[in-house]
Amino acid sequence: MSALNVVLPLGSSVLSFIFGVMVLDQWWQRRHSFQLVWGIGLLWYGLSAGTEFMGSAFGWNEPLYRMWYLTGAFFVAAYLGAGTIYLLSKSRFCYFAGATILVGGLLSFLFSRSSLYPGSSGAGTAAFAIALVGGVAVIIATATRRALAAHIAMGVLAVGSLAVAYMVLGAHLAAGVGTRSCAGVGRCGMPRRAWPALPGAAEQADRPPHSARSMDRFPLPAASAGSDGWPF
Repeated sequence: MSALNVVLPLGSSVLSFIFGVMVLDQWWQRRHSFQLVWGIGLLWYGLSAGTEFMGSAFGWNEPLYRMWYLTGAFFVAAYLGAGTIYLLSKSRFCYFAGATILVGGLLSFLFSRSSLYPGSSGAGTAAFAIALVGGVAVIIATATRRALAAHIAMGVLAVGSLAVAYMVLGAHLAAGVGTRSCAGVGRCGMPRRAWPALPGAAEQADRPPHSARSMDRFPLPAASAGSDGWPF
């Protein structure tokens, strides 16, 4: 296991928590909404990188993987992006934000009906419905009462966060399915790519923990995709 696979996530986590506290301190003094949301996003980043550090240093387990997937693959970019919406809420940027919410919902709907994600049509339809209502509301608010647009976008994010947390934390994880690095999912957005099987208890005693960043080299077990279409 390369030391970088441990040191880099640890350093990222520590720095993210430091910056998150600094930004939240700015919010406490100035009370700008974008600082609050950015601070939350940085804390999510610190938590995500921290779980990657723990998985790389001590070995992955199911709760650790779920927390890493939820924060790193979903929450980090979403909350940092929401902070930007608040920052630019007085401009026409929220037209773009509303349009991207609509496009994201449409893509979720289309992909949920593809052969890549069998059984996920319900989740895709729900995501599209939320995105349709939220995206249209953001666009209308930008045209009529611009100060409300960012709050509406944040409301959509809050609903989406609860839905994603429910599905990720409650999704079936097939026996023997392991995890892989945050870089694999968070950056390329391809959660169905190769994952290794977690070694059994007997094997684990005889071999070092998997390197989180080297796991892409292992093949995906045939039974790793859940019956609900999620890659857990």
